[in-house]
Amino acid sequence: MESSTCSEKNIGISEINSNSFFRNDLKNQNHTLPLLNSTKADQSPSEQPDFKKSSFAGVLSNLLNSAIGASILAMPYVMSQLGVLGGSIAIILGAIFLSICSPLLQKTKSLSGQNEYLPIAEHCFQSKGTFLISASLIMSNVGSCIVYLSYFAQTMQNLLGYFISDCQATMTAHPPFLCQNFTLRILGGLIVFPFTFIRSFGNIGFISYIKVISIVIFAGVTIGYCIYGVIHEIHADHIDLFPKFNQPVDTLACITEIIIAYNFTFNQFSIFKSMDKPSDSRFIKTVQITMAISMVSFIAVGFCGYFSFGDNSSNLLSSFTVKELGAGLFLLLNASFSLFLLTSYPSSFFAPRNTAYAAILKAFHVKDPYEDLADTTREKNKRSLIENPKKAKIIYNITVVAGNGLVILLAVVAPDVNDIFGLVGAVASNALVFLFPAAFYLKLTKKGDKGRVLSVSLIAFGIFIGIIGFVTNVLKIFVEKS
Repeated sequence: MESSTCSEKNIGISEINSNSFFRNDLKNQNHTLPLLNSTKADQSPSEQPDFKKSSFAGVLSNLLNSAIGASILAMPYVMSQLGVLGGSIAIILGAIFLSICSPLLQKTKSLSGQNEYLPIAEHCFQSKGTFLISASLIMSNVGSCIVYLSYFAQTMQNLLGYFISDCQATMTAHPPFLCQNFTLRILGGLIVFPFTFIRSFGNIGFISYIKVISIVIFAGVTIGYCIYGVIHEIHADHIDLFPKFNQPVDTLACITEIIIAYNFTFNQFSIFKSMDKPSDSRFIKTVQITMAISMVSFIAVGFCGYFSFGDNSSNLLSSFTVKELGAGLFLLLNASFSLFLLTSYPSSFFAPRNTAYAAILKAFHVKDPYEDLADTTREKNKRSLIENPKKAKIIYNITVVAGNGLVILLAVVAPDVNDIFGLVGAVASNALVFLFPAAFYLKLTKKGDKGRVLSVSLIAFGIFIGIIGFVTNVLKIFVEKS
């Protein structure tokens, strides 16, 4: 695997203590970083929130929960456009880049003295940085939540359609109200609504485990069907090894699918703080394992979906029918993926919720009682905040309710899910993964630092990918509509 070279040169766990680029003053911290910064560490134990901590397995499942989303459905399409060889290389490179950017972002935490994405942005670029990060976080994660509800509606239509013939929306002009797409999207939003009030990743460990089990089932069915096809010679007539150069717009648009597929940086610090005895070295090791598992999963599902259905594999949920799988596996596939989508929603909702909550608290000059979600003001501004736990709780509840309402509304009126995937990946996810971490590092370090060359390279790469992805996805939308 190519990531070994990257690991040795850039993110090797063995070099965290010796390489100045990723050294995090661990000598002074005894290889363990405090959960809270100095302003919060002064709180008495009774004043601190009683949040559960995540074990190594819990942190790994939370990272997988964020890294493997509904974009796994797009991997067969990526393979169909880029070819088996080209698609595999793109997926591997995506994992390598995330394995570089995540430790880089982790390093900025120590350099800035902040432990969340937004405070780091404010520390580096003041209010302008906060605005750009907030917009990107909200755009990226709200887009993901919309996609989850949209695909949930599709899986539920498949399940209901098996038992109720009128619910097969694609074949029925007027399906029953319960089976209509917008009804099922609203239903999905209402089901996950209670879980979006949970404050800490440590408290949703059970959700992450459920999601991991669900995606294992989905991937297992996909790979199993592929193996069955090899044995019984049931597969696509033609498989490409190389990209479709005669379809440049669609092929280049796939780049954004890879970018958004691995994007967990928006939840990185929340997951880090949920660790039991958090340390940079342990966290980066977990990130590397997450990238390896995600990479193998994407390649396996992408190849198997493409091998089985060829160019008709743009949406596996539509490709797998009762005829291909049989009733048992068909129901298991759709039920497990429905559960997978619902358990993915809360973790994606956390970032825009926390961002909006922090902004509203700041506007009303109210301090977050625990400063676990809204520590977004620098030291000199904290003195102007008022201690009002009751008001803060009301603001928090209103933020959660309003945020879910907005996501459900957008999901009901949303256009093609693939359009959302592409544009969000090209703009917001690209900025969160490449541009902002590299810009933070450049701002926080001086000339001569080894990481600055890498940061400049990541910014150049991110700008190039962002322009290509945005232009090709816009062109793709216009071509499809015309």
